Amino acid sequence: MNNDVSSVKVANCLTVCAKVLIAFVTLLVVASFHSQATAAETVMSDNFNDNYANSLLWSTTNVVGTGPSLSETNQKLEIYFPSFSNGSAFGAGYSSVCKLRGDFDVQVDYELLLWPFANGVRVGLAAANLGSPAAVERTNFSANISNDVPGWPREVYLAHFSDGVNGITESADFAGKLRLVRTGDQLTGYYFASGGWVPINTAYTSTNDTAVSLSAWSHDNIFTGQDVKLAFDNFIVNRGLAVCQGKIAVPIDIKPGSSPNSINLGSVGTVPVAILSTASFDATQVDPASVTLSGAALALKGKGTQMYSLEDVDADGRLDLVVHVTTSALQLNENDTSAILEGRLYDGTLVKGSDTVRIVP
Repeated sequence: MNNDVSSVKVANCLTVCAKVLIAFVTLLVVASFHSQATAAETVMSDNFNDNYANSLLWSTTNVVGTGPSLSETNQKLEIYFPSFSNGSAFGAGYSSVCKLRGDFDVQVDYELLLWPFANGVRVGLAAANLGSPAAVERTNFSANISNDVPGWPREVYLAHFSDGVNGITESADFAGKLRLVRTGDQLTGYYFASGGWVPINTAYTSTNDTAVSLSAWSHDNIFTGQDVKLAFDNFIVNRGLAVCQGKIAVPIDIKPGSSPNSINLGSVGTVPVAILSTASFDATQVDPASVTLSGAALALKGKGTQMYSLEDVDADGRLDLVVHVTTSALQLNENDTSAILEGRLYDGTLVKGSDTVRIVP
């Protein structure tokens, strides 16, 4: 799936860069996280519109070296390199706290806000726990050509995988999209052009659970000492199982068809909750008897029959599990804005999901 230049490996002067990427992305990895899965097909997503660093989704202290900074502002995740930035490896970024298990498909938008030519900064979407580089990049090779891939264009897309750097493709894009897809033990990187995804390279990869990072980085011998600013936006995990503190994150929809999800804690009724099936998760494998929503177990009817059903709530052709919990048993208060569902699969695997709520009188 390589393009015409992707078979050329630029190994010699990128040996240091490979070590820098592994070390930098490793610094962005953390171990635990509650996924904020949406009620749609996406496993995880963040459009950064709230200008708030969501610690449930991201590790947000990932700044390495001197100078770089990051913040959620202007409804984006912005990363800034002042001209004095330095360090053997320096940069900033977010890393997902949940890890993706099995096949996955993840993408993000980027924008180059202040981008001097040949500044030496790399912008990447990376998988962080695969034991070798696993990044798709919009890269700016340095004006210090002898230190940074001589003989190639300065503004490029590339994939940096287990087989080295491949698919170097010249680009004038100051905004675009990056994508990583793992299928089995194969990892493919893409960029977006002319209304479609363009594959850069495919290579062997580990099947380990992996965090995902959004980051930008450089190091002393290639950074050209100019102010650089860039932004990420519209992060989406389209496919994959998110594992958070040993639990699979599942998409749920409280009160399907209702928005906002208003709950009167004084009601004597029940609250319906749909656990949604996706391309990578079968909600029919959840044991209904194990499900709780913010501490409330399944409601009973008649002769003690648990209230649940299998139905296609979101009209995607897949059966979802709909459970009803007793409203008065919910351990919520008037200030709560989300409710947490927990349960397990029939095989004992733990699951967890969340959705927004609005508590009303």
